Amino acid sequence: MRPLSPTEIARRLDITTAAVTSSIDRLTGLGHVERTPNPTDRRGVIVTAKPDSAAQAMSFLLPMIYSVDGVLDRFSEEEQELVGRYLEQVSAAYAEHLDDGAHSPVDA
Repeated sequence: MRPLSPTEIARRLDITTAAVTSSIDRLTGLGHVERTPNPTDRRGVIVTAKPDSAAQAMSFLLPMIYSVDGVLDRFSEEEQELVGRYLEQVSAAYAEHLDDGAHSPVDA
């Protein structure tokens, strides 16, 4: 993952820079990221994930992912197809609302 400015993170996540700053403060305090001077903008900073942070996150997430995958293995092929169709339609419904420019109440 390449370093990004807080403004770029906010843009990509479609949240306020204040929310990003708060998140960065918390992640910095937990040792997951660090702020360094931006080499192309002397007034700015970039946020860089610490190398062991991704490994730490994956050590937490992978067991959950494998458990969910194991649950799916308990369904028949037909049931898996049904679950897949459901998830595709839910994803399309979410995308439709996002494409309409809908925002969460937090943005209001």
